[in-house]
Amino acid sequence: DIFLRMLEYADINALAALLGTSRCLAKRLEDREIWRRCISNQGSTTSKDKVARRIFKGMRREYESSSSSSAWIGWLSPFCSRMQAYHVARRLWKSVASSVSVETTCSLREPASETELRLVEEYIGWPIPVAIRSSLMVCDGQDVIGARKGLIHGLPLLSCAQIWTEMRWRPSMKKNGLLPITAAQGHQQICCTREGSVVLLEGKQCHFKSHSFFHFIATLFVDGMD
Repeated sequence: DIFLRMLEYADINALAALLGTSRCLAKRLEDREIWRRCISNQGSTTSKDKVARRIFKGMRREYESSSSSSAWIGWLSPFCSRMQAYHVARRLWKSVASSVSVETTCSLREPASETELRLVEEYIGWPIPVAIRSSLMVCDGQDVIGARKGLIHGLPLLSCAQIWTEMRWRPSMKKNGLLPITAAQGHQQICCTREGSVVLLEGKQCHFKSHSFFHFIATLFVDGMD
């Protein structure tokens, strides 16, 4: 197939651009082998290529562990959504870092590994919401003592390891479909739901804060961001 041979020379950016040209072409581009060859090209060293490889490999593990033979059907849409969410997270955290103190910026941790993210997902039994997952891929919580330098209303962001520990010690979180985002202070803690909404957990009461983590952070630090 001449079309497939031509695509062997395309990079991630070119494939993504082709998706918006026509429905017929977009349908053909759902062939994951096209993307696998492109993403597996070790000569591609841009940050976008590295992230694409990481996300694709993560989805492959996720789908291949599924008992459903149709797991890969429609895979391209969630792949593109995860790619887009990661780049939104990068922009967002760059804006946050420029708007807080140097001390707070230095408390932000390096990105979480795929293994750390997968351990959390395996324990809770459902996928981490895309915005939270993407955020952890950029900034794995805060390395602080106490809540004095906490980023969210004085509450420090949790790392993947801390989220996993918190869920094990508080099984009611898993039962109620909540994922802790910050450390608790008194009876208050910021969490997200399975659907990705951000809530303030106050005792046993949940108060809605935002429809997504990205919107929540942007409202706090970079209101007006595109």
